[in-house]
Amino acid sequence: MLVWQDVFTEDEVMSDSHKVSPCKDMEGNEVAGMFQVESKTVAKGADNIDIGCGDAFGGDDEQVDDSVETVNNVIDDSIGFGYIETGFETKAELKTYLKSYFRKTMKHLKATGASDEALAQFKSDAQEIVKFLVSMFKELQYYMFKSCDSEAGLAYAYYPEGAVAPTFCYIKWGLKEVKF
Repeated sequence: MLVWQDVFTEDEVMSDSHKVSPCKDMEGNEVAGMFQVESKTVAKGADNIDIGCGDAFGGDDEQVDDSVETVNNVIDDSIGFGYIETGFETKAELKTYLKSYFRKTMKHLKATGASDEALAQFKSDAQEIVKFLVSMFKELQYYMFKSCDSEAGLAYAYYPEGAVAPTFCYIKWGLKEVKF
């Protein structure tokens, strides 16, 4: 199994148990330096399974199971990754966060021995990422990872047309892949 962790907090933020694909803007163009996953709404807590015998074993078919809860398979803490929703009031706040985050990421890349080519690619990708995220500002929901570090990476979620669950986008440069 492949898991992506935030390079600053080591929070697990995504795994290959979800279908991972390149992040795309609203026109369908790939956004360099990002990937995305589609989430699902699932039932949690449905431990009683009716095998079709009705109340032959003392069960009550008419009883409603109040323990079942509908959750998102990425956000939820017990079956997902424990995201916490946050937000930005203005595009300027988002840009300020991204500027700070990309500076921190650049320092991390240099400290871990990234090549000059990788650093140049990061700079190019960062510009495209900022353009994409700012253009999607009103459509996005923002999520901190489990440790709630406001200076670490975020997950960016939006609802594609007709979707009932959000698609989550991630900045690759702030994540590391770990194989289990």
